Amino acid sequence: MLRHLVTVSCLVSFVVCTAPSTIFSEEDANKVANFLQSSTLEDPKSVYEAAKAFSLLGRTLSKKDKLCSVVQTLDENDFRKAFYSYTASSLLSCDELKPSGTFLEKVTDAIDESEDLRVLAFAVPLYVQLAEAKLLKIKKEALQSVISRVSDLQGQKGTFKFTPNDDETSLVASAFAWRLLSVIAKKVKLDDDDLLTLISASEAVPPMLKAAESNAADPFGPLAIVDKSASSLLLTSYIVVAIKELSEGLALDLDVLPAQVNRLAAYLLSQKQSYQTVAEASSLVQAVFALSSASIIATPLTVTLQPATVPQANASPLTITVTNIFGKGVGPSKVLIVRAVQVGSSAAILSNQVANARDENSNDYTFSLPKTEPGLLALDISVTPTDNKLSPVSTTRTLKVTTAASISATVSVRNNDASSDILQDKLKEGDKLKEVVSVSARQTLSIALDVLSSSTNKAFKPHQTFALFEKDDGTQVFFALKSHHKQLIFHLNVDELGADFDYKSAKYRLSLIIADANLLNPILWDVGIVDLTFPAPKAVATTSAHSSYEPLPIIEHVFRQPERRPSLSVSSTFTALIGVPAALLLILLLRIGFNFSGVPGGAGGLSSLIFVGLLGSLAALSGAYWVFLSVFQTINFLAILVPVTAVVGSHALTAIQNARLR
Repeated sequence: MLRHLVTVSCLVSFVVCTAPSTIFSEEDANKVANFLQSSTLEDPKSVYEAAKAFSLLGRTLSKKDKLCSVVQTLDENDFRKAFYSYTASSLLSCDELKPSGTFLEKVTDAIDESEDLRVLAFAVPLYVQLAEAKLLKIKKEALQSVISRVSDLQGQKGTFKFTPNDDETSLVASAFAWRLLSVIAKKVKLDDDDLLTLISASEAVPPMLKAAESNAADPFGPLAIVDKSASSLLLTSYIVVAIKELSEGLALDLDVLPAQVNRLAAYLLSQKQSYQTVAEASSLVQAVFALSSASIIATPLTVTLQPATVPQANASPLTITVTNIFGKGVGPSKVLIVRAVQVGSSAAILSNQVANARDENSNDYTFSLPKTEPGLLALDISVTPTDNKLSPVSTTRTLKVTTAASISATVSVRNNDASSDILQDKLKEGDKLKEVVSVSARQTLSIALDVLSSSTNKAFKPHQTFALFEKDDGTQVFFALKSHHKQLIFHLNVDELGADFDYKSAKYRLSLIIADANLLNPILWDVGIVDLTFPAPKAVATTSAHSSYEPLPIIEHVFRQPERRPSLSVSSTFTALIGVPAALLLILLLRIGFNFSGVPGGAGGLSSLIFVGLLGSLAALSGAYWVFLSVFQTINFLAILVPVTAVVGSHALTAIQNARLR
């Protein structure tokens, strides 16, 4: 048989194959089973999905009779539903279904004639199952014809389209083609030409895997465009199962990088609590089993580090566990800690240390770390299995080193104008002040805190250190301690910080709070009682914590004063003066007489009359603007009247001039 051999090692190609850090445990399997069992299974597809997952998990669905009743009939008009019903019935060991002769003819006709992958993807496996039940006989020529028709649907780089009429290939269509071709390859002996068709189909594995990785990282990636109703988990799982079936059905070594398989395994295991539908839960189980059982593509390894947190002073060895994704052993391996560094540093704490197996059959490998500073460590781990079917992996695991702390504090009081303390009390963790410490005006209370790592006796600076002053009524005031050389310090100047206490003189309980992610336990240290006496607040110093809750002054709005206007008598006189010219015009017209003797006859006379009317209209428009029209309305009227008046006036005046000349 022709073979397509591609062997790629993570270590040879310097590709970091990030191994999963978790497994699909028995507890995870129980959660999936409980989810499926409690889901509503009322259609053939959901019953098939649940039955398939339970079959892989080695479990039995309850309420078998009810589920069998859902799949007891075959939908003879839908091969997809018929496949789900027939396969689920077989998985559940229900009463054998008896398809009609008409349905068997439909299946045979689809095998002989259909060019639609959405039909063939379900008709072919159904055809094989019916043949296994001796309800029909497999025809090698018919299956070879299917290969030929599927080959015609193949585009570039081994991808397929659903039908001959489609313009572009699809990754989901390719997965359909792979699965039905693998079913055919398992049932009949293929010619070299058919094998070449199937081998060329495997060329789509690299882009398919790349798309699956993109889809795992981006829910809106290339696969989501094909089927927007399917989730990222569902589509990624479907591709993984298709690759597994193609590799095993065709017995081909596929061009699959172990790094890709490990990344997909890590993604699937990260989603083991994220399924929301029956299809997602079932596809997750199928994909996980596909990765763990595929003997030709790289089988992913799981590398876990235990414990994930260790005390700094602990000399106990650490354990690296190497298993498959179900937590099962994978045989002896060489485990090497390539490098261990403090996060944020480049200096190696450890390099090229071999982890030793507990015994011959153990999956656990132990090693010891030198004493190191508290914080996060990054361990680069290389695993090389002795089984050639398992690919080497390189991965990084983090380890948190914690420490216990030795704490001491010095509490002192000093006059602001003096250079020496009037009171000083040195305390160890748990000690209390010998007496109530009084601090009044013109004095400063100082706290100096020393924090040492218990295992190294070196200064350790916690991320969070606070001084808490608490009054009997529950009022609390916090101050952060600041780093100063190797100490953490705080100065309370009574004259300057009185506003933080709202100038309320009283006895306060002083406590120190010390916390850090790398401390074994946070510390709350009750130091004792301090009596604070604050001076009276200054007039301008009214910015207490409670001032924002006090009523604000009433806002009185000041409006703009109206401008001065002339008196009514002046305005009336001015208006009368404006009307004098108009009145004088009317008087003169009445005295000399108003007639149309100068108006020429004919068209010139008509234009003269229209011109006079238009002038009157403009005068009326001016009055209307004065009384009720807006400027915009007036402009609109003027835009019409002015051009017409100009044209008519020109014509009228020309006619009058010509009449005078005659």
